[in-house]
Amino acid sequence: MKPTLVKPVEANLLYLASRDTPATYMASEAGGDIPEHKGEYVRQPVSIQNARPINDKLSLDREGFRLFNQSTEVTDFYDDNQIATTYESEVKRSVNEALTALGESVTHIDIFDHTRRTSSEAMRKALKVREPASIIHNDYTDKSGLNIRDDFFEKDQAMQETLKDRRFVIINVWRSIGGTVQQSPMTLCSADSIDTDDVIDVERYTKNYRGEVQLAVWNPKQQWYYFPEMTMQEALIFKTFDSSKDGRARYTIHTAFDDPNSAADSPARESIETRCLVFL
Repeated sequence: MKPTLVKPVEANLLYLASRDTPATYMASEAGGDIPEHKGEYVRQPVSIQNARPINDKLSLDREGFRLFNQSTEVTDFYDDNQIATTYESEVKRSVNEALTALGESVTHIDIFDHTRRTSSEAMRKALKVREPASIIHNDYTDKSGLNIRDDFFEKDQAMQETLKDRRFVIINVWRSIGGTVQQSPMTLCSADSIDTDDVIDVERYTKNYRGEVQLAVWNPKQQWYYFPEMTMQEALIFKTFDSSKDGRARYTIHTAFDDPNSAADSPARESIETRCLVFL
């Protein structure tokens, strides 16, 4: 049965208050306490459009995201062995198909991260997973995106001469691992509605690593979308970095949000996001 289409929703999204205010993104540890981000933030009411009716018109190179059908043979997404032996092949196939549809020729795909999340605090602590990200962000900056590539070359120097001068992208594949998404769905801002000054590079702190992410300030031109009632046979594929600067979408700011259409007793969201380094 196809998910029910719904009208636009109004939600308060968490923005950086000002470009001029110092900020630091504090990443949580799986199953641990949720830290507070450093800086000044503001909740801005925005209209979030249902993207399902226009999905066939969306492009990773323009809006930065699109929903794809992705059946899976994984029976337990908390089983690391199934992720390694089954799911990673499914993800690579989906990413290759998504980029081939744009006319790209994929040279190499390397999966470098899986992050499981749930909106249930009890499940988060019991399963040692993270919470839905509640602040508007993009995972990489120009600096940290290049660092991902350089880390890959350190692990596989035999590929360095072949790939070092190629364009590459970092793709996030996001899906439900616990039934239809009703709580804390993902919303994404169309990349072609974002001005350059809307995003700010800030430091990202984890327990053992310092990197960079992008945060965002509000602009009334921004256009937000989501895919209501995502099923376990669908995957949201979006671009979080593109080394090319030829006018194509390079980043996709995104966040979880409280869907006003979600019932108070709806099941907790369970999701996995898989990050892929893709050379073209």
